[in-house]
Amino acid sequence: MLAVGLLVMPARASAGPASRWFLEHLALDVAAVTAWRVAWADERNPGFNMIGGGGELHFGLEFDSGVGFLLGTRAVFGPNRSVVEGQPYGDVTGQALLLFRVTDWVRVAAGASGGRLWQCCGSGVADPRTDAAILGGLLRIGIDFYPRQSNILKALSLWLRVDIDGHPGGSESLLPSTSLSVAGSFGLRI
Repeated sequence: MLAVGLLVMPARASAGPASRWFLEHLALDVAAVTAWRVAWADERNPGFNMIGGGGELHFGLEFDSGVGFLLGTRAVFGPNRSVVEGQPYGDVTGQALLLFRVTDWVRVAAGASGGRLWQCCGSGVADPRTDAAILGGLLRIGIDFYPRQSNILKALSLWLRVDIDGHPGGSESLLPSTSLSVAGSFGLRI
């Protein structure tokens, strides 16, 4: 019985550092977002102008070298401000990002995003011409306030994000063919 206990103990002890390593390198960002999406270099709908709010969630791993990856999603809802009685629109995307830690306080991430932009939440039936895919790239710069070495709350963070996206669709679409989105967010790094 003592021999079996001695054989099992080293296996248990080695599992501890592996799970500790995972927790120390886990990156989990949760934030409230304010975003502005506007038609950019567009001939199809040059007046599109949406401002809204929502949230984002990113998770991934950040290695000791300062390089990491994040996968996440962002959802923003708000009215099209280019018309007087603008209907609400939804802007929901998923992202895959490569993360670079510049200093203990500053992080930069770049990557690809894809999702959907559509007229939503209105009282009537939505026009199918107000629904399009979003495909593009983004750059995200973050500043960590109150950074600390903790496995619970690693930092309070402020992010600035710029997306340039294409919206595939026919010439009859009421959405722009390209758009620029600028977003600011405040959140937690857990």
